[in-house]
Amino acid sequence: MRYFNLYSDILITKGANRILISDLQRETSELQPLELFEIIEELKTRSVEEILAFYDDASKQIVLEYLDYLTEREYGFITEGNWDTKFPPLSYEFQSPSTINDIFIELEDIAILGSLRNSIEKLAIKHIVIYSNKTLSFNDFCEIDHSASLVSDPVPSGAN
Repeated sequence: MRYFNLYSDILITKGANRILISDLQRETSELQPLELFEIIEELKTRSVEEILAFYDDASKQIVLEYLDYLTEREYGFITEGNWDTKFPPLSYEFQSPSTINDIFIELEDIAILGSLRNSIEKLAIKHIVIYSNKTLSFNDFCEIDHSASLVSDPVPSGAN
């Protein structure tokens, strides 16, 4: 029995009328017919021979052409036997060491940034968006920039 395995850096996104195949390694994407999505989904759990048994001769030819296309474009590979179960799927889970990655602050007075500095450092916040209804002067921007540079990680001495 032969099994088709989609490479973990290939993402298939199903749309209403067609699919988008994204190759993350090569940074390319292409649109394909929706039928290909159904075949790829079947290939995740069944062998090529099992899938071909469901189709008539004309449809078998189309499935084989899709398989050739997927392997020629290097979106996946075919294995013999059931050793294909040794390839775990790519995890899409995102982990960050920060409790909060981004913060949005609406300010009337930028002087409050100084009192927030310790909290921002402790939470290891990476991105800060500051919104103000009042027009900020050039000096206000310089003060905000100076406050932000105090929060960012200092470059260790001796580092280039």
